[in-house]
Amino acid sequence: MMERMREILHHVFANVDEARTRMLRLNSPFGHLKGWKLSTFIVKAGDDVRQEALAMQVISLVDRIWRREGLRLWLRPYAIACVGHEAGLVECITDARSVDEIKKRTPGYVSMQDYFERLYMGPGAGLYGRAQDNFVRSLAGYSVVTYLLQVKDRHNANIMLDTRGHIIHIDFGFILGASPGLWTHETAPFKLTSDYIDIMGGVGSVNWVKFQELFLAGFRAVQKNINDIAALVQVMMPANDRRTLIEISKLKKRFSDLKTDEEILGLIKSSANSVKTWQYDYIQSLQNGIAM
Repeated sequence: MMERMREILHHVFANVDEARTRMLRLNSPFGHLKGWKLSTFIVKAGDDVRQEALAMQVISLVDRIWRREGLRLWLRPYAIACVGHEAGLVECITDARSVDEIKKRTPGYVSMQDYFERLYMGPGAGLYGRAQDNFVRSLAGYSVVTYLLQVKDRHNANIMLDTRGHIIHIDFGFILGASPGLWTHETAPFKLTSDYIDIMGGVGSVNWVKFQELFLAGFRAVQKNINDIAALVQVMMPANDRRTLIEISKLKKRFSDLKTDEEILGLIKSSANSVKTWQYDYIQSLQNGIAM
């Protein structure tokens, strides 16, 4: 069992190296400082990262709201620095790999459920239970956030899993009405594939119920604070712009229209195993070779 775990870690997370970080700190003239931290950034040129910065501001705010409310939903905000209209720095999440990479790099890959069982030593192991819990908490968090911001382009190269089982969304270039191409295939409220459902143990499982409860609690907390969130979005978007006013109105409506628990949980039902989500993944696999 341990050998299978080491094999996946070697092939999928080969560059996650704490020893290398320690060595760099030892050789750094600032390594003695208490706040020393090694961060890796992607340098983007010819690409406007302001949209992504907006998304990250909102994600950070929602994360603070949930923490204040004592909720267990999990998000991973990352640093973004705009250094011009067409340039910026985006923090790399070094202890995570895209689902696309995981499916391609895992030796003898069968399914995401099998990947989880092999990496975390199978059902019944404490490590597996913690990884499942991390997955459920983060899936609930990103489901609320991607619905809030209407995040598109959710193929498997833009969704990651870290070494502890958390799911993490990256690349927020298409939000609030923007989508790749002339129209979008991604009409489900958020991405909830059979892979995700299987990792949780299936519809009706203990983790499925936990996912529903967390999603509902996270949604209600956003509802209570929707005016603050909308105000942040409005400040970050072009002033006196018709599209800004339309998108702010839609953002508020997405949360004000759903009043009962059944209506909110209906978003999960509409998202689970969506044909449109599958079609978008299929198109990306044909056009760009991204694993489904």
